[in-house]
Formats: sequence, structure tokens, C-alpha cells
Amino acid sequence: MVADLSKGDFLPSALFDCILLIQTLHLVDDVSDAIRTIHRFLKTGGVVLATFPGIGRRSRDAWSDSWCWNFTSLSARRLLEQSFPADGVTVEPDGNVLAMCALLYGLVASELSDAEPHYVDGCYEALLTVRAVKSRQTQ
Repeated sequence: MVADLSKGDFLPSALFDCILLIQTLHLVDDVSDAIRTIHRFLKTGGVVLATFPGIGRRSRDAWSDSWCWNFTSLSARRLLEQSFPADGVTVEPDGNVLAMCALLYGLVASELSDAEPHYVDGCYEALLTVRAVKSRQTQ
């Protein structure tokens, strides 16, 4: 589905049980409106599963003119909690200084040991994974 999530007038409310939003929100100019739209699209008890870019190099491909944001676990949490209940939002950072350097230098996974990219250091958030559940009391 391709649409402007910040407007959201193209679908009825409470349509989806689950929305997968993979590496998308950093390309939306009005990300707060997009979260409200996603919340509206979910059925009560529905879940959004999303990933956000953290620290990193801005794309120079087809997305370069659309890349608006990079996030931290705190900014992602605050963004989701504008529409979802705090106890329904989970944000998990992934990354470390070595993984960030490898990303910035353009190294590939095979150039690192198996353990190196999997160590998580909250000061170097390369990728954020988010799970947010629409409250059962929310209509």
C-alpha cells in the first residue's frame, strides 16, 4: 500500500489487526500525524510493529529527498506515546560503536565477527524496533 500516512483520509478507521511499518516513518514529514493515522487504522487491541533508523548515514538513493528524521529510543517512545498508552509501547535499541563505524564506513557483516554487531550499547542506537498496542479502552 502506498499512501501519505500524515493525511490518512484514504482508509476507514479500525481496519487492521496489525500494521508493519518497516523503515518508513523517517520519510514522513509530519510524523506525529502519521502516528495518529496509524493508531486510527488499528482495531482495538491492534498492534503496530515498526523500525526506525537511529544514528546513521543519510541515504543518497531514491529516498534522499524524503529522509526527514533519525530517531533515538527516547524520541521514538515519546512519539508513539502521543497516541498509544505508555504501557503499550515497547522500544528496543540495537547497535554499538563498532556496528556504527562499520555502517558509516560501508563494511558488511562478513567483515565482522559473529558477536561484534550483536553487542547492544544504548549510546549507539543504529536501529530501533517498536511495538505499540492500541488500548482496549481506545475507540
